[in-house]
Amino acid sequence: MRRATGRFGPPDPEIVVTLSTILEPRFVERLLSLLFLADSWDELLSAWQVEMSKD
Repeated sequence: MRRATGRFGPPDPEIVVTLSTILEPRFVERLLSLLFLADSWDELLSAWQVEMSKD
């Protein structure tokens, strides 16, 4: 979250809850790879949901 806060501003509480459930290093790495493709927290979470649906 720290890396994205500078870019998107502070996350809403619901985003914090969603992101706090991502604990496995390979998933954190995948989320970070999406960071530069998004322009907001909502876009990041949408991209994350698409990414996770591929598994």
